[in-house]
Amino acid sequence: MMNLHHSIVFLASCFYWSTAASWDPTCCLKKLNGNIPKRRIVRYTIQTAGPCPFEAIIFQTKCGRKLCYGLNMDKAMEVKNIIDEKRQKAVSSAEVSPNCKRSPGKRKRRRQQKGKPKKQ
Repeated sequence: MMNLHHSIVFLASCFYWSTAASWDPTCCLKKLNGNIPKRRIVRYTIQTAGPCPFEAIIFQTKCGRKLCYGLNMDKAMEVKNIIDEKRQKAVSSAEVSPNCKRSPGKRKRRRQQKGKPKKQ
């Protein structure tokens, strides 16, 4: 009886780990609907619905951030086509910058132009 119990526990744990190992941690779990920062996108990958919950396109920015959009979005397909065109024209591929800094916002640029100090 004890061997049967151990066998069942062993088989259940094997099943659990085999299903947990098939999940891909790079899957998007949420799709965005907003604007796509075209100038910051350097590459993309297509997420299939097999191991992942839904089909999507994953854009990677210069800073390494990953943005997920649905494949059925017109904006996403436009950006994908732009990247494909750039890839065909470019001699070397665009790399992700390790020291990526955001550009200053509109207010900060105005303050810098006027010479005003920042508000604390």
